[in-house]
Amino acid sequence: MAAFVGVVFYATLGVFLATLFRDRAAPLLVAAAIILAQTILSSLPLWSGSELLQWVPRLFPGNAMGALLIATEREVGLIAPEAVLPGYLNGPWPFSLAVCLVWICALVMGSILLLGRSDVTD
Repeated sequence: MAAFVGVVFYATLGVFLATLFRDRAAPLLVAAAIILAQTILSSLPLWSGSELLQWVPRLFPGNAMGALLIATEREVGLIAPEAVLPGYLNGPWPFSLAVCLVWICALVMGSILLLGRSDVTD
């Protein structure tokens, strides 16, 4: 299920970026930049300051999908339960699933709004 959520998220991200930029190469570059920025922002020591700030990296879609994949791999036995992982990958899987679904819904709604406002002609 975690892989399916990941595929759906990145597909909706691609559709949103293609609708936004109306180009073939720009969405690929922007998606790569988004993933790189998310990775850099997740590793900042700023988030370890307080209990509230530790939840911020868990709201990033890549981290939420990573937490879902880690939970799945722990259930199957590929990762030992006592394995040490970054804090944002140890979140509860229902929260991670909810974060992914919210991002997917937001991207779908953004794509619909952008397509509705476009000047597409026959």
